[in-house]
Amino acid sequence: MKSDRLLHDGPRIKILLIIIAWCALIAYAWAIREDFSILSSLTSAGLALISLLLAAQLILQTMMLPVFLEPLGIRLKWREWFPIAMLTGTANLFIPAQGATVIRAVYLKKNYSLSYSQSVAMAGFQFVVRMLTLGAIALIGSVLFGLMYQSALLLGVLAVIVFFAVVIGFVLKSVPKWSRGRLASRVEAVSHAWDDLKRHLGTFLMGCLLNVLILLVSSYAFFSVFRLLGFTVPFEMVVTYTAIKLVTLAFPLIPGNIGVPEILTGAFAVTLNIPFDVGIVVALAMRVLAMIISLVLSGISLIILRA
Repeated sequence: MKSDRLLHDGPRIKILLIIIAWCALIAYAWAIREDFSILSSLTSAGLALISLLLAAQLILQTMMLPVFLEPLGIRLKWREWFPIAMLTGTANLFIPAQGATVIRAVYLKKNYSLSYSQSVAMAGFQFVVRMLTLGAIALIGSVLFGLMYQSALLLGVLAVIVFFAVVIGFVLKSVPKWSRGRLASRVEAVSHAWDDLKRHLGTFLMGCLLNVLILLVSSYAFFSVFRLLGFTVPFEMVVTYTAIKLVTLAFPLIPGNIGVPEILTGAFAVTLNIPFDVGIVVALAMRVLAMIISLVLSGISLIILRA
C-alpha cells in the first residue's frame, strides 16, 4: 500500500531533505563567502563572550529535564540529568525527527521505569509551557513595536496552542471511557502523567522561568555579535525577534530546520537596515559555534556519565 510505503520511506525522505537543505545552505554560504570577512573584526575576548553565552544557553536547556521529571516521581542527580539532556540535545542536531529524544525515553524506561506514555506527556506539557511563555513574550513585543503581521500570526499560534492543550485534556479524559484495550490503557497512562504535571504549579513556573532565561541569554548572544561587528541594535527588539524565531522553529518546515534560523535572522537584520547577507553570516557563524560547543559539552558529559 502507498501509506505503508510512505511510512517505510519516511526516514529516508527526511534524510534526503536534510542533505538537500545543507547543500543549499552551503552553496549560498559559498556564494556570499566574501561577506564572511566581517567576522574578522571579532576579537578573542568577543569570541570568548559569545562562546560562554552559548554554553550557558545549552546548560540552561539541560535543566528542563529534572524540572519536568520531578512531578513524575523521578529525581535525577546532576551527574545524570546533565549528561542525558546534553547528549540528547546534541544528538538532535544531527538525528532527524527528534530521534535522540526517543533514545532518552528508552533510557528513562530502562533505568527508572518511566513509561513511554509518561515521556509523551512530559514532552507535550513541556512544549505547551514553552510555547505559551515564548509566544506571550513575542506577542507583547510585536504589539509594542508595531509588528502587526507578526502580532496577528502569534495571536493565532497562541490560540492554536491553547486549543491544542484543551483538546489533549478532553481526549485524554474521554478515550478511556469509550475505548478498551491497548489504546485506552496508553491514553489513560498519558492522562495520569499529564494530571501529575498540571498539579505542580512549581513545575509550570520553573519551566516558564527557564524558558525566559534561555530566551534572554540567546538574545544577548545575538545582540553581542551584532554590536561587536559594529551594528547598533536595540536589545528589546532582539529579544522580540528571538522569541518569534524560537516559536517559528517549534514548527519545523523541514527536518532539522536547516537554513530556517539563517533566513529569519537575515529578515530580522533587514528590518534594522543591516544587509540580509550579514544576518545570514551571523546566523551561520552562531550555528557552527553552537555545534562545536555542544560537541565539547557532550564529550564532558560522557566523562561525567562514565565516572
